[in-house]
Amino acid sequence: MERNEPGSRISGFLGEFRDEKLEHAFRQAGFYRIRSKARPLLSILVGLFAVLMVLDLFLSPNPTFLVLSIVLRVLFLAASVLLIVRLPAITEFKSLSTVITAYELLSICIYFYLLGISFDAYSFPVLQMGILTLCILLFLIPNRWIHSLVLSLLTLAAFFLFFRPAAHLAEPLDSISGMLFTFSTVGLMAAMMNRHGIEERTHFQDNRKLMRLSFTDPLTGIANRGRFNEAMQSWVSCANDYKVPLSLVLFDFDDFKAINDSYGHLIGDQVILQTVNLVDEAIRRRDLFA
Repeated sequence: MERNEPGSRISGFLGEFRDEKLEHAFRQAGFYRIRSKARPLLSILVGLFAVLMVLDLFLSPNPTFLVLSIVLRVLFLAASVLLIVRLPAITEFKSLSTVITAYELLSICIYFYLLGISFDAYSFPVLQMGILTLCILLFLIPNRWIHSLVLSLLTLAAFFLFFRPAAHLAEPLDSISGMLFTFSTVGLMAAMMNRHGIEERTHFQDNRKLMRLSFTDPLTGIANRGRFNEAMQSWVSCANDYKVPLSLVLFDFDDFKAINDSYGHLIGDQVILQTVNLVDEAIRRRDLFA
């Protein structure tokens, strides 16, 4: 799906703006909300691993596995707590996405290692539900959609590739049905999150358009009176605080009514637009033209 507004089209596959600057603006606009949402979800993942660690005490096939399980889970819990504590220090979505992706990859590796030395202690349906829960959590934890999709598909592929012996313990039809159910559930989750991302960006795009309309003159596209009044207060306050000069230029058209009366309002509009273009090319980017 693509939106027709220039520079703000949305990729139907990635669910992101094609314009990198616009995508960055969208990410940063909701960054603090995304970051705050990541903390409870990471806490859920920590709790899940803690529960599994308790279960290992009862289902552990041998003492060696029990020691490895506890050591790995304690290290993982420590890394998780450190990440949750350090989240407020991250101020860019790109950095947050990188950290969370690395954390999720670490979670998957530890999960598979522990699974590999203990899968005899669990039935195949239990293992399958565990891997499905992990994949759903990968989509729920705030991250780039493509990162969550790739990690989930790799997790499922690795599970069904390396744990085929366990699958053969089940009835063939049950094994195939379970595989289809797992992949279809993850696919549905991926489609839902992709659609949610597109809807969020469409809403963000509409809000930007409304803000632009509320602060700009419809004919020329420059700032309107409301935007000027708001900016003027800020500039005057800044000039007073830092004791620096502030310049304000006011200009008007001489006998503009005569242009409209003689040539019509369309020509008058063209005069205004050409003047605006001349001024806009002459001023600095940080100056306000209203």
